[in-house]
Amino acid sequence: MKTSSSLLKIGAVIATVGILIAVGRTMSNEIAPVHDAVELRKAIDLHKAALLELFPTLQGMATDAEQGGVVLTVRSESGIMNEAAMKEEAEALLGVPVKVRLLPVELRRKP
Repeated sequence: MKTSSSLLKIGAVIATVGILIAVGRTMSNEIAPVHDAVELRKAIDLHKAALLELFPTLQGMATDAEQGGVVLTVRSESGIMNEAAMKEEAEALLGVPVKVRLLPVELRRKP
C-alpha cells in the first residue's frame, strides 16, 4: 500500500509540472502588444509633421495593432539614412515600436 501511495504522489507531481509547463508555453506565446491601435494612431497624429520633415520621401503611415507598432513606408533614395537608422529615429520620435518598409519607387494613386 505504501508503494502505491508513493506512486500516486509522484504521478501528481509529474502532472502538476506538466500543467505548469503547458500554461507557461501558452502564456509566453500569447503576449499581448504593449500599444493598441488608438495609442498608435495618436502617436502618428501627434508627430505627423515631424515624420514628414524627418522622412521627406514618406509614402505612408499605418498602425499594426496586432504587433503593437507603427508601419512607415518610405521611398528609398541614395543619400538618405539606412533602414535601421530610420527605425531608431522614428521610434525615438513616436515612443512606440516602428517597422520601416523601403520602396524603390514612389507610390501613385490611379484615377
